[in-house]
Order: sequence, then C-alpha cells, then structure tokens
Amino acid sequence: MPVPQDLIPGTTVLTQADAQPPRTVDFLSYAFPPAYSVPIDVVNVQTVGAGASVLIPIINTGANQMVIRWFGNEATLTAGYTDLRWTILRNGIALEPYNTMRESRGLISDPDPILVIIGRNTIIEVRVDNIGAGGLEAKTRLKGWIF
Repeated sequence: MPVPQDLIPGTTVLTQADAQPPRTVDFLSYAFPPAYSVPIDVVNVQTVGAGASVLIPIINTGANQMVIRWFGNEATLTAGYTDLRWTILRNGIALEPYNTMRESRGLISDPDPILVIIGRNTIIEVRVDNIGAGGLEAKTRLKGWIF
C-alpha cells in the first residue's frame, strides 16, 4: 500500500488552492504583421549532392525581432520526398519541431502557415540534407517579417 505524501518527511502536499493557472502566450498579436514591420520573403533553389548538406542564409535579425509565418519546401524529383530533409536553424541549432522535415510544409508557391517568434541578435538559416544518392534540386521558401 503506498504511503500518503503528507506522511513522508520533507514532502509537501499541494492542494487545489496551490495550483497555478497555465501560462498563456498571446499568439494573436504575432499572427499578422504590424504596420511598422518589414516583410521577409526568401526563395532558394539549390542542388544538393549525394550525402551532402547546404546552408541557406535567411537573416541576421540584429536589433530587430522576427516572425516566421510561412514555410514551403519541395523537390523537383520524386526521390526528394524520401531523400531530402529541411531543418530551420536558430544560431546554428535546430529549431523544434522544424527539424529534419521531409517535403511536407507546402509548396514554395503556396507555403504552409507556421508561427515562430525569433528574438533579437539571432541568425536564421535553413539546412537541407540529402541522405540519398545523386544530386537533388531542393526548393525552399521562408516568409515572415521583422519589426
């Protein structure tokens, strides 16, 4: 039979009165660009060799903040669906959940909506990895704004 927590020395029993409300983030204020924002729209097409990776520089935010609002990726050959992986990098570190994405985030002509808020002094890049054989053409599009 388990021992009730209030009988174990050094433990604290939390009651309903101790519960804290969940922290909320007002994403609505980031869903649409403010009047003073500057749009960012980067389209890149590169051939990625067998077993190779390419880095696509997007922006160094400097003193600004950024919102990434849309992302599209596609390949020109069917093999790109299984062999290419796209990763959004923030200061060289993979940004979850946008890590090793297959061709699934919309086309470059019609990118899918995402919402990533980026702070000041941040370098944003996209890395495309080819885990298959042969050179594949990778198309990438990232849209948003700085403010």
